[in-house]
Amino acid sequence: MLKKIILVLIAIILLIFISYRYVYHPLEVKEKKKASQLAQRMKVLDNKKEELLNLNDTEIKYQKLLEKLRTKNNNRLLKINDLNNFIITLNRSNLVDNIDFDLKANTKLLIKFKLAGSFKDIYKYFESIKYIYNTEELEINKAKESINLTANLVFPMERNDD
Repeated sequence: MLKKIILVLIAIILLIFISYRYVYHPLEVKEKKKASQLAQRMKVLDNKKEELLNLNDTEIKYQKLLEKLRTKNNNRLLKINDLNNFIITLNRSNLVDNIDFDLKANTKLLIKFKLAGSFKDIYKYFESIKYIYNTEELEINKAKESINLTANLVFPMERNDD
């Protein structure tokens, strides 16, 4: 009877060992391998999430900069009311001798005007011109006591495609 109990115990221990070695252990190794792969994929997904968040931030910054650029470009467009006011201001000045206009390709307006007077007066007037950054050409000549300044201002025009 003791031999049977020992044989049964040995059989049970052998069965447990075989089950562990050939069933449980391979499953445990596969589980660890899958857990490792899952951890790697999670890391890759986290990296992609960070990239996507950075991309979204970059897209938001891009949209803000694009809007700012459009606003600045629109500020450079000369609207009809602004054009009228600018021409009236030029005509009212005592320093302005001559104003010429040239419309190029319906998108650019060239305003050429001549200023004559003292350097100080011309400097102050030219500095006060709102659209001075559109100056394309500037010619200054000194004639005795006065200075002659010829300026070409080029303006992108607002188009009405109605």
